[in-house]
Amino acid sequence: MIGAGISNVTDWDTYNNYYPIAPSGNSNSIGNASGNTAGSTSCATESSKYMSYRGIENFFGHIWKWLDGINTNNNRSYICNNAGNLADDTSSNYTDIGINNINSDGYQATLLNISRGFLPASIGADSGTKITDYYYQSTGWRVAVSGGVSNYGLRDGFFYLGLNAGSGSSYSGLGFRVCFRK
Repeated sequence: MIGAGISNVTDWDTYNNYYPIAPSGNSNSIGNASGNTAGSTSCATESSKYMSYRGIENFFGHIWKWLDGINTNNNRSYICNNAGNLADDTSSNYTDIGINNINSDGYQATLLNISRGFLPASIGADSGTKITDYYYQSTGWRVAVSGGVSNYGLRDGFFYLGLNAGSGSSYSGLGFRVCFRK
């Protein structure tokens, strides 16, 4: 196990409740290796820490990461792999993957392997059994976030998925991961 990463802080509200806790690059010294120095409940302590999975820093925990290319409307998901067609709150230029997502929140029990990743197939587990990561959903047009956030504790993880955020959501725990294409 790689550990919980930055997911157990209890003082974010009093620390700053506005900026992410740890700057990018804290794991540069280990290159593309996996490692975890995080795990404290103090934001001040976690500001120099990291969780890195094969060189991907803070893959889960720390802040939610927006996932481009997936839109959900009333628990039905649509996928787009063409960066030129990415848009929110629409199924135009997106592929209906033919699945109605689970319509309640909970710990994921099983996963559905779709051609572009995984979606929760069922809930009913807990933080110590089966998938151990949480799933949130909501009706209407929604965009996806992954990984969890610094104060969600055991709900965070590799398979944490939130299909409950509106495209206009603004919160200090929301961010993104910069990716480059050649």
